[in-house]
Order: sequence, then C-alpha cells, then structure tokens
Amino acid sequence: MNYNWFIYLLLFILLIRPIYYLFNYQKYYPLPKDNKVKIIVKSYKINGNKLTINGKYIYYLKDLDELTNINIGYGYQVTGMGSYQYYQDNKLPNNFNNRYYQNLLGNHYYFIFDNIKAIETKNVFYQIKNKVTAHLKSYDNYDYYLALLMGDKSYLDSDIEERYQSNGVAHLLAISGLHLSLFIFTIEFILNKFNITFKYRFLIIILFLLCLLFLTNYPASLLRASLFYFLLQLNKCFKLVDSSSKVLKYVLIILLLIDSHIIFNLGFIYSYLCTYVLVNITYPKNKVLSLLKVSLMTFIATALINILLNNELNIFSIICNLILVPYMTYLLLPVLLISVIIPYINPFVSLLINLFNKLNYLFDAITIFKVVMPKYHVFFLISYYIILIIYLKLKKGLTLLLIILLLIKIMPYFNNSYEIYYLDVGQGDSTLIKYPYQDKVILIDTGGKIKFNNDFTFTKKYQDIDSTIKLIKSLGFKKLDYLIITHGDFDHMGEVINLVESFKVDKVIFNCGEFNELERNLIDILAKKHILYEICIKKLDNLTFLQTQEFANENDNSNVIYTEINGYKFMFMGDAGVTTEKEILNKYNLSDIDVLKVGHHGSKTSSSKTFINKMNPKYSIISVGKNNRYGHPNKEVLNSLKDSKIYRTDQDGSIMFKIKNNKLQIETCTP
Repeated sequence: MNYNWFIYLLLFILLIRPIYYLFNYQKYYPLPKDNKVKIIVKSYKINGNKLTINGKYIYYLKDLDELTNINIGYGYQVTGMGSYQYYQDNKLPNNFNNRYYQNLLGNHYYFIFDNIKAIETKNVFYQIKNKVTAHLKSYDNYDYYLALLMGDKSYLDSDIEERYQSNGVAHLLAISGLHLSLFIFTIEFILNKFNITFKYRFLIIILFLLCLLFLTNYPASLLRASLFYFLLQLNKCFKLVDSSSKVLKYVLIILLLIDSHIIFNLGFIYSYLCTYVLVNITYPKNKVLSLLKVSLMTFIATALINILLNNELNIFSIICNLILVPYMTYLLLPVLLISVIIPYINPFVSLLINLFNKLNYLFDAITIFKVVMPKYHVFFLISYYIILIIYLKLKKGLTLLLIILLLIKIMPYFNNSYEIYYLDVGQGDSTLIKYPYQDKVILIDTGGKIKFNNDFTFTKKYQDIDSTIKLIKSLGFKKLDYLIITHGDFDHMGEVINLVESFKVDKVIFNCGEFNELERNLIDILAKKHILYEICIKKLDNLTFLQTQEFANENDNSNVIYTEINGYKFMFMGDAGVTTEKEILNKYNLSDIDVLKVGHHGSKTSSSKTFINKMNPKYSIISVGKNNRYGHPNKEVLNSLKDSKIYRTDQDGSIMFKIKNNKLQIETCTP
C-alpha cells in the first residue's frame, strides 16, 4: 500500500504551527512576573564581563575578581534575582533581527540576573562532562578541541569563524553528519576487528550517540544526523521503506513532533538541506567528479540561505569544500581524536590547525569569486526551493535556479528611488545615501563608540562595522563610491579603519583643517591600499560642501553638506557649532530645509535658535546614544526644533527617507 499521501498530509499538518509562527513573529508575549529563577546549567559562555547561561540567562560580572573567581560548570544549579527582557530588533535595516529569530525558536524573552548563586552538581554525568571539558582546555588550540568534539564554538576567535563562513566551510566547525560519519566509521572499524555482531555494534553506537548528544548539548544538526543514522539502521533490518529520501522525511516528522520550532534552527536548516540534496542525487563513478558534484549541489541547496544571512555568494566555496572537507575528514579530525588519547602528538595537531587556518585565510583573500547579492523577496525563496525539489525528482530545472539567482542580483538596478539612511550607531554619526538604479552609494561618517574591554578597563574599541557593511551589501553594492569624513572625532570616524580594511572604498573625503592621529593613521592605510582621498572640497556630484574657512576648533571644521534630491532639501551638519552656523547664514541663502541632520547630536553648542529659525526644517534627525553620559540632546535644542518632526536614533533606531516618484516616504527601524 502506498502511504505517501499520508506522509505528506502529516507533514502539512505539522508545518501549520511553524507557518503560524512566521506570520506572528512580531508578537510581544507577556513578560513573566517572577523575578527569581532557578536553572540547571546546560551551556554557558563568558564573553568579556558577560556570562550567558543556556543561551538566555545573562549575568554581568561586576569586576575582574569576580571574573577570575567565578565557579560555574555544566549541571550546576544557579539561582538569582533579576528581570525578564525582550530581545531587541535590529538597529540597522536589512540586518539580522534577533527578536524575530528568537521568537521563531520559541524564545520570547531572556532573563538578566542582578545576582547569582551557583551550587556544584552531584550528577555523575555532568561531572564527567566538566572533567572532559577541563581536560580539553588543557590542550594547545583547546578552542578547536571544544568546537570539534563538544560543539562549543564560544572560544573560537570571531575573525576565524567569519573567514570559515565566508569560504562556505563553517559547517566544518559544527558537529553534524560529517563528524558523525567519521566517529561511527571509527567505532565500526574497531568493533569489526573483534567480530562484534551487528546487533551489539548497533547498540554500542546508539549508546555512543546518546553520550555525544549529551556532551554537545543536543545541537539540532547532530540530532538530525543521529536520528537519520538510527532510522537507516532500522530500515536495513526491517525494510520499511525503499529509499534514504523517505527515511529523511520520517526524520523531519519525528523532529517536528518533538519540537516544531526546530525547523527554524539555522544548524538544522543547513544540515537538512544538504542531506536532502545528497540522498536525492546520482553520483558519478569517478571519485573526483563525485566530490565535485556533492560540493556543487550543497552550494546550490544553501545558496538562498547564505544570501539571506550574508548578502554574498562565494562561488569559490565549491573548490574550498573540495580541499578542506577531505583535509578535515581524513587528516585533522582523526589526528585530533587520537591526540585526546595520546597527548604527545598535540604539537602535530597544532601544526595541522595552523595550516588549516592559513588555507582559509588564503582562500578568503580570493575575492574575485565573491558575488554581492541584495536582499530578496520571500517569493524568490519559495520558488527556488520548489524548483530545487522538482530538479531532484525529475533532473530538470537547474537553469531556472540560475535564473532566480540572476534575477535577485539584478533587481536593484530597476529601483528608481533615492534612499537616505540615518543609521543608529549609538553615540555617534553615520548616514548612507543610495542613488537610483545603483548609480552610486555614499557613506557620511562611520560611527564609533567607547566600549568595555574584556579586562574591565575603559578603552576605545571598534564598534562592529559589519552591520553597516551588511546594509550596503543588502542594497546590492559591493563597494562604497565615496566615504565622507565630516571631521576627526572618534564617534564619527572610529570605525573607518575597520571599514576600509574589510570593504572596498573608491575615494575618501576629508574636511578642512589639520589632521589628528586617527586621520593620519587612516591616510597611511589609504596609501597602502591605493585608495584615493581628497581634502577640503567644495563639490561632489550633487553634494555641496558649505564650510567657509578653517577654524581652530575640530567640530567647527566639520564638513557641512547640502543637497537637493527631486526638490527635497537635505542638510548634514556633522558636529559644526554655532560659529560655523553663523558663517553659513552669512554666506548662503538657505532656508526651508526638508530634512536637517542636527549638528553635534543635539548639543547646546550647535543648533542656535537663529539658525533653526532660518533653516525651518520639516524633519529633524538627531543621532544620539541611548542614556548617553553627555546629556544629548539638549532640552533647549529640542525646544528650538519643536516645529519640526523630530526623529532620534536612541528612540526610533535607524531612520530611512525614501524618495520615489517625487514622493517622500519615511520608515524607522526601532530596536
């Protein structure tokens, strides 16, 4: 009897709840009123002064002594007082929305401890897990041991992870089917040497999988791989279905019955997509061609997910996988496993890891195959995977998949709107201007704020520029045409060195006046990278620079920029003060500005009553950090601007002005 109709009906019923979640991701669930929690530690990581337990319980360590003496481990019972909080939405458009993602996973809020008390575990299994972790931490390159054997990537350098992701081999750092196959192969090889029967081999492997799942805290990708192996072995014995593809459907059904949220887990998505493709393709007899087809098809299967997350496709990742997957499978991982038993070969493991990293750095430097892909409509996502399923069943439709990728790539070239983004970068400034039909994109300032370092010292440190780069890529641009620095203050150009080191820039524009240390450091890097720059200019395309003279004050030397777009007047004040405002009023006949980027974050040193009355802005934008220590924006300034509609990045997040068909549209990205 054909039960296919029943399987598909059951899948459809099970998918109703996840579909409901997709359409209700913006819902705010009531926060629990309990202010005391008691939890068992299943996972934890310490990043700087931030301790995160089980992914959603957070405690901020108060000083270096507490960081040094914190006593916590797997299975510990932690109690403490605190409060529940909602996850934040993304501050910049087209960036990862953590609240949306957490809602899809069923995590509607998190808990912040005011204080904690940890009681050591008496559970023998957790004690073993803590001893295994402590043992692995004693090795050189322990971060790789923990990542590859226990699924804990929190100790890996973020830069290394980003390079793996860029090369399309991030799956090598996650315990999934690849690692499981090697573990099972090794166990079966040893058991076969002792002539252990299939029944006992199967039992031993299942016990091993249960232990591995416990040690790694049950990651979705390993759950999928373990259940798939278990059902495949059962199917060998009882011949329940005639293909691995059907077994994979049962895996999905069982996991959805256990947790309907698992379908949104990124580890599960990547793992399931790749496995689905691999069990539905035919393999050439030639081993090299077979490996090439596997790499190509997994690239195609995950292409739209990679675009969604990274706004980039690295075609060279097909070759990277051909080289790095065998390296990991047949060399690095086996030697690493052996070194756990024979620690003396740890130096050789370190050598292999260093070579692995160097290969990743080398491959990541090959940028010619990296294709920037813009944000796309959900219609493309649905169409793509429907066609992929058809292709795997009928071996037809591959051309249509390539056409969809091409359409996604060229869609921005049909966009005839101007878009001006006032970015929420905390207590700093950054504005992005996109021209119609991908003509050009300009960034005015980069932001940059002071943050705490991991040793609790108060120091200047780069804020993450990746969010701005992701926005630029999501609009379909692979580079900046112009980067304008209004002046040399850290909160306006603190990210600039990070930006030019990690993203292409055609030309940089500086303000008038002497350079400070940060600007001189930037010029040195621009020279090394052969990036052009200009100083104290008057005109740039349709942008007019209004500075009239050089002042002794860095803020008053700010580039002040004026432009008209389809009849709408925009003005960007940088940190220019009252002195500069007077000079502008004397020299230029400007008034009735549609959108005014308020000077110096709404400080009382800018935005004089006379200047505001003359400019008479319809909309006023204040870029300011939430609860900043400077008291910005000033109450008098807010009062002067009361006749305009005021937008503040601390309250409204990023603000976008879109001019299409001569109509002005305003959107906010409230965190």
